[in-house]
Amino acid sequence: MGFLERLQITYDGETQTLSDTGFVTLTGDNGYGSLTVYGQNNATNPGEWDYSADANMSNVSGQAVSFTATITDADSDVDSDTFNITITDGEGPGAPEPATLNLVEDDLLGTTAESTDDTGSALSFTLGSDNLASIVFNGTVGSITGGYDDGTITWLTSNNGLTLTGTVSTDSAASITLNITGIDLTTGAFKVDVKMTDEFTHTAPSSGADINNFVITNIEVIGTDIDGDPATANINVEVTDDVPTISITGGDTSVTEGASITNGTWTQHEGADGATTEITYDGETQTLSDTGFVT
Repeated sequence: MGFLERLQITYDGETQTLSDTGFVTLTGDNGYGSLTVYGQNNATNPGEWDYSADANMSNVSGQAVSFTATITDADSDVDSDTFNITITDGEGPGAPEPATLNLVEDDLLGTTAESTDDTGSALSFTLGSDNLASIVFNGTVGSITGGYDDGTITWLTSNNGLTLTGTVSTDSAASITLNITGIDLTTGAFKVDVKMTDEFTHTAPSSGADINNFVITNIEVIGTDIDGDPATANINVEVTDDVPTISITGGDTSVTEGASITNGTWTQHEGADGATTEITYDGETQTLSDTGFVT
């Protein structure tokens, strides 16, 4: 009667010889995973095998792998058996909570003539079984809510999807530009900044003191893993309206007949939208220029 001469395990182009009490671990040539097979008289896992599939695989439709055990006795009699395994795609990426950036039209009056904001600390897609391949704007923007009364905003992506610019159709100077920065595809982290360089037209207030802000909602940032599985992060941009203010700040509150009040002062803030100043006294109204005077 013959006796066992050799037992070989073949996996993904790699072959190792397994002893009756030992074990072998094969990782193969293509990086699909690792296989461990234990001998029939192994002390801890007799006659067992384990397989661990690698993460971060490009695996759209499932990856088929197999391993073969081949036994040869002293008479050179051979038998073999093959076991097939399908590696399915793991979980796709998850999206972060929506973030809101804030632009203030009053900032346009500063030395840089722009208003900016950013997400501060990084946002992050939650990784599934794979790293991300890209984080970009896809050009999709939701609706505008609140006090917006300007032309249609046309959105265009550039810089390989890292920049998104929205321009008012009736006023090319009125635009909002967003940029994706700080991308780490191995962790899913990214940041978004936004800049505005001109004011927008808001709806007329129901009363003079109302501030009609508006919000551009659901600006989409798409994180796509190496298999093409996407997740969508939503960015909102709130634009704070700038309103004029005026205050009569000084002057005597009484005057004797035939005398004058000569120490009166007043101030105004026109705001980013510009303003017209009118003086009304005793039923008469006149428009006051910034460098002139009215009586």
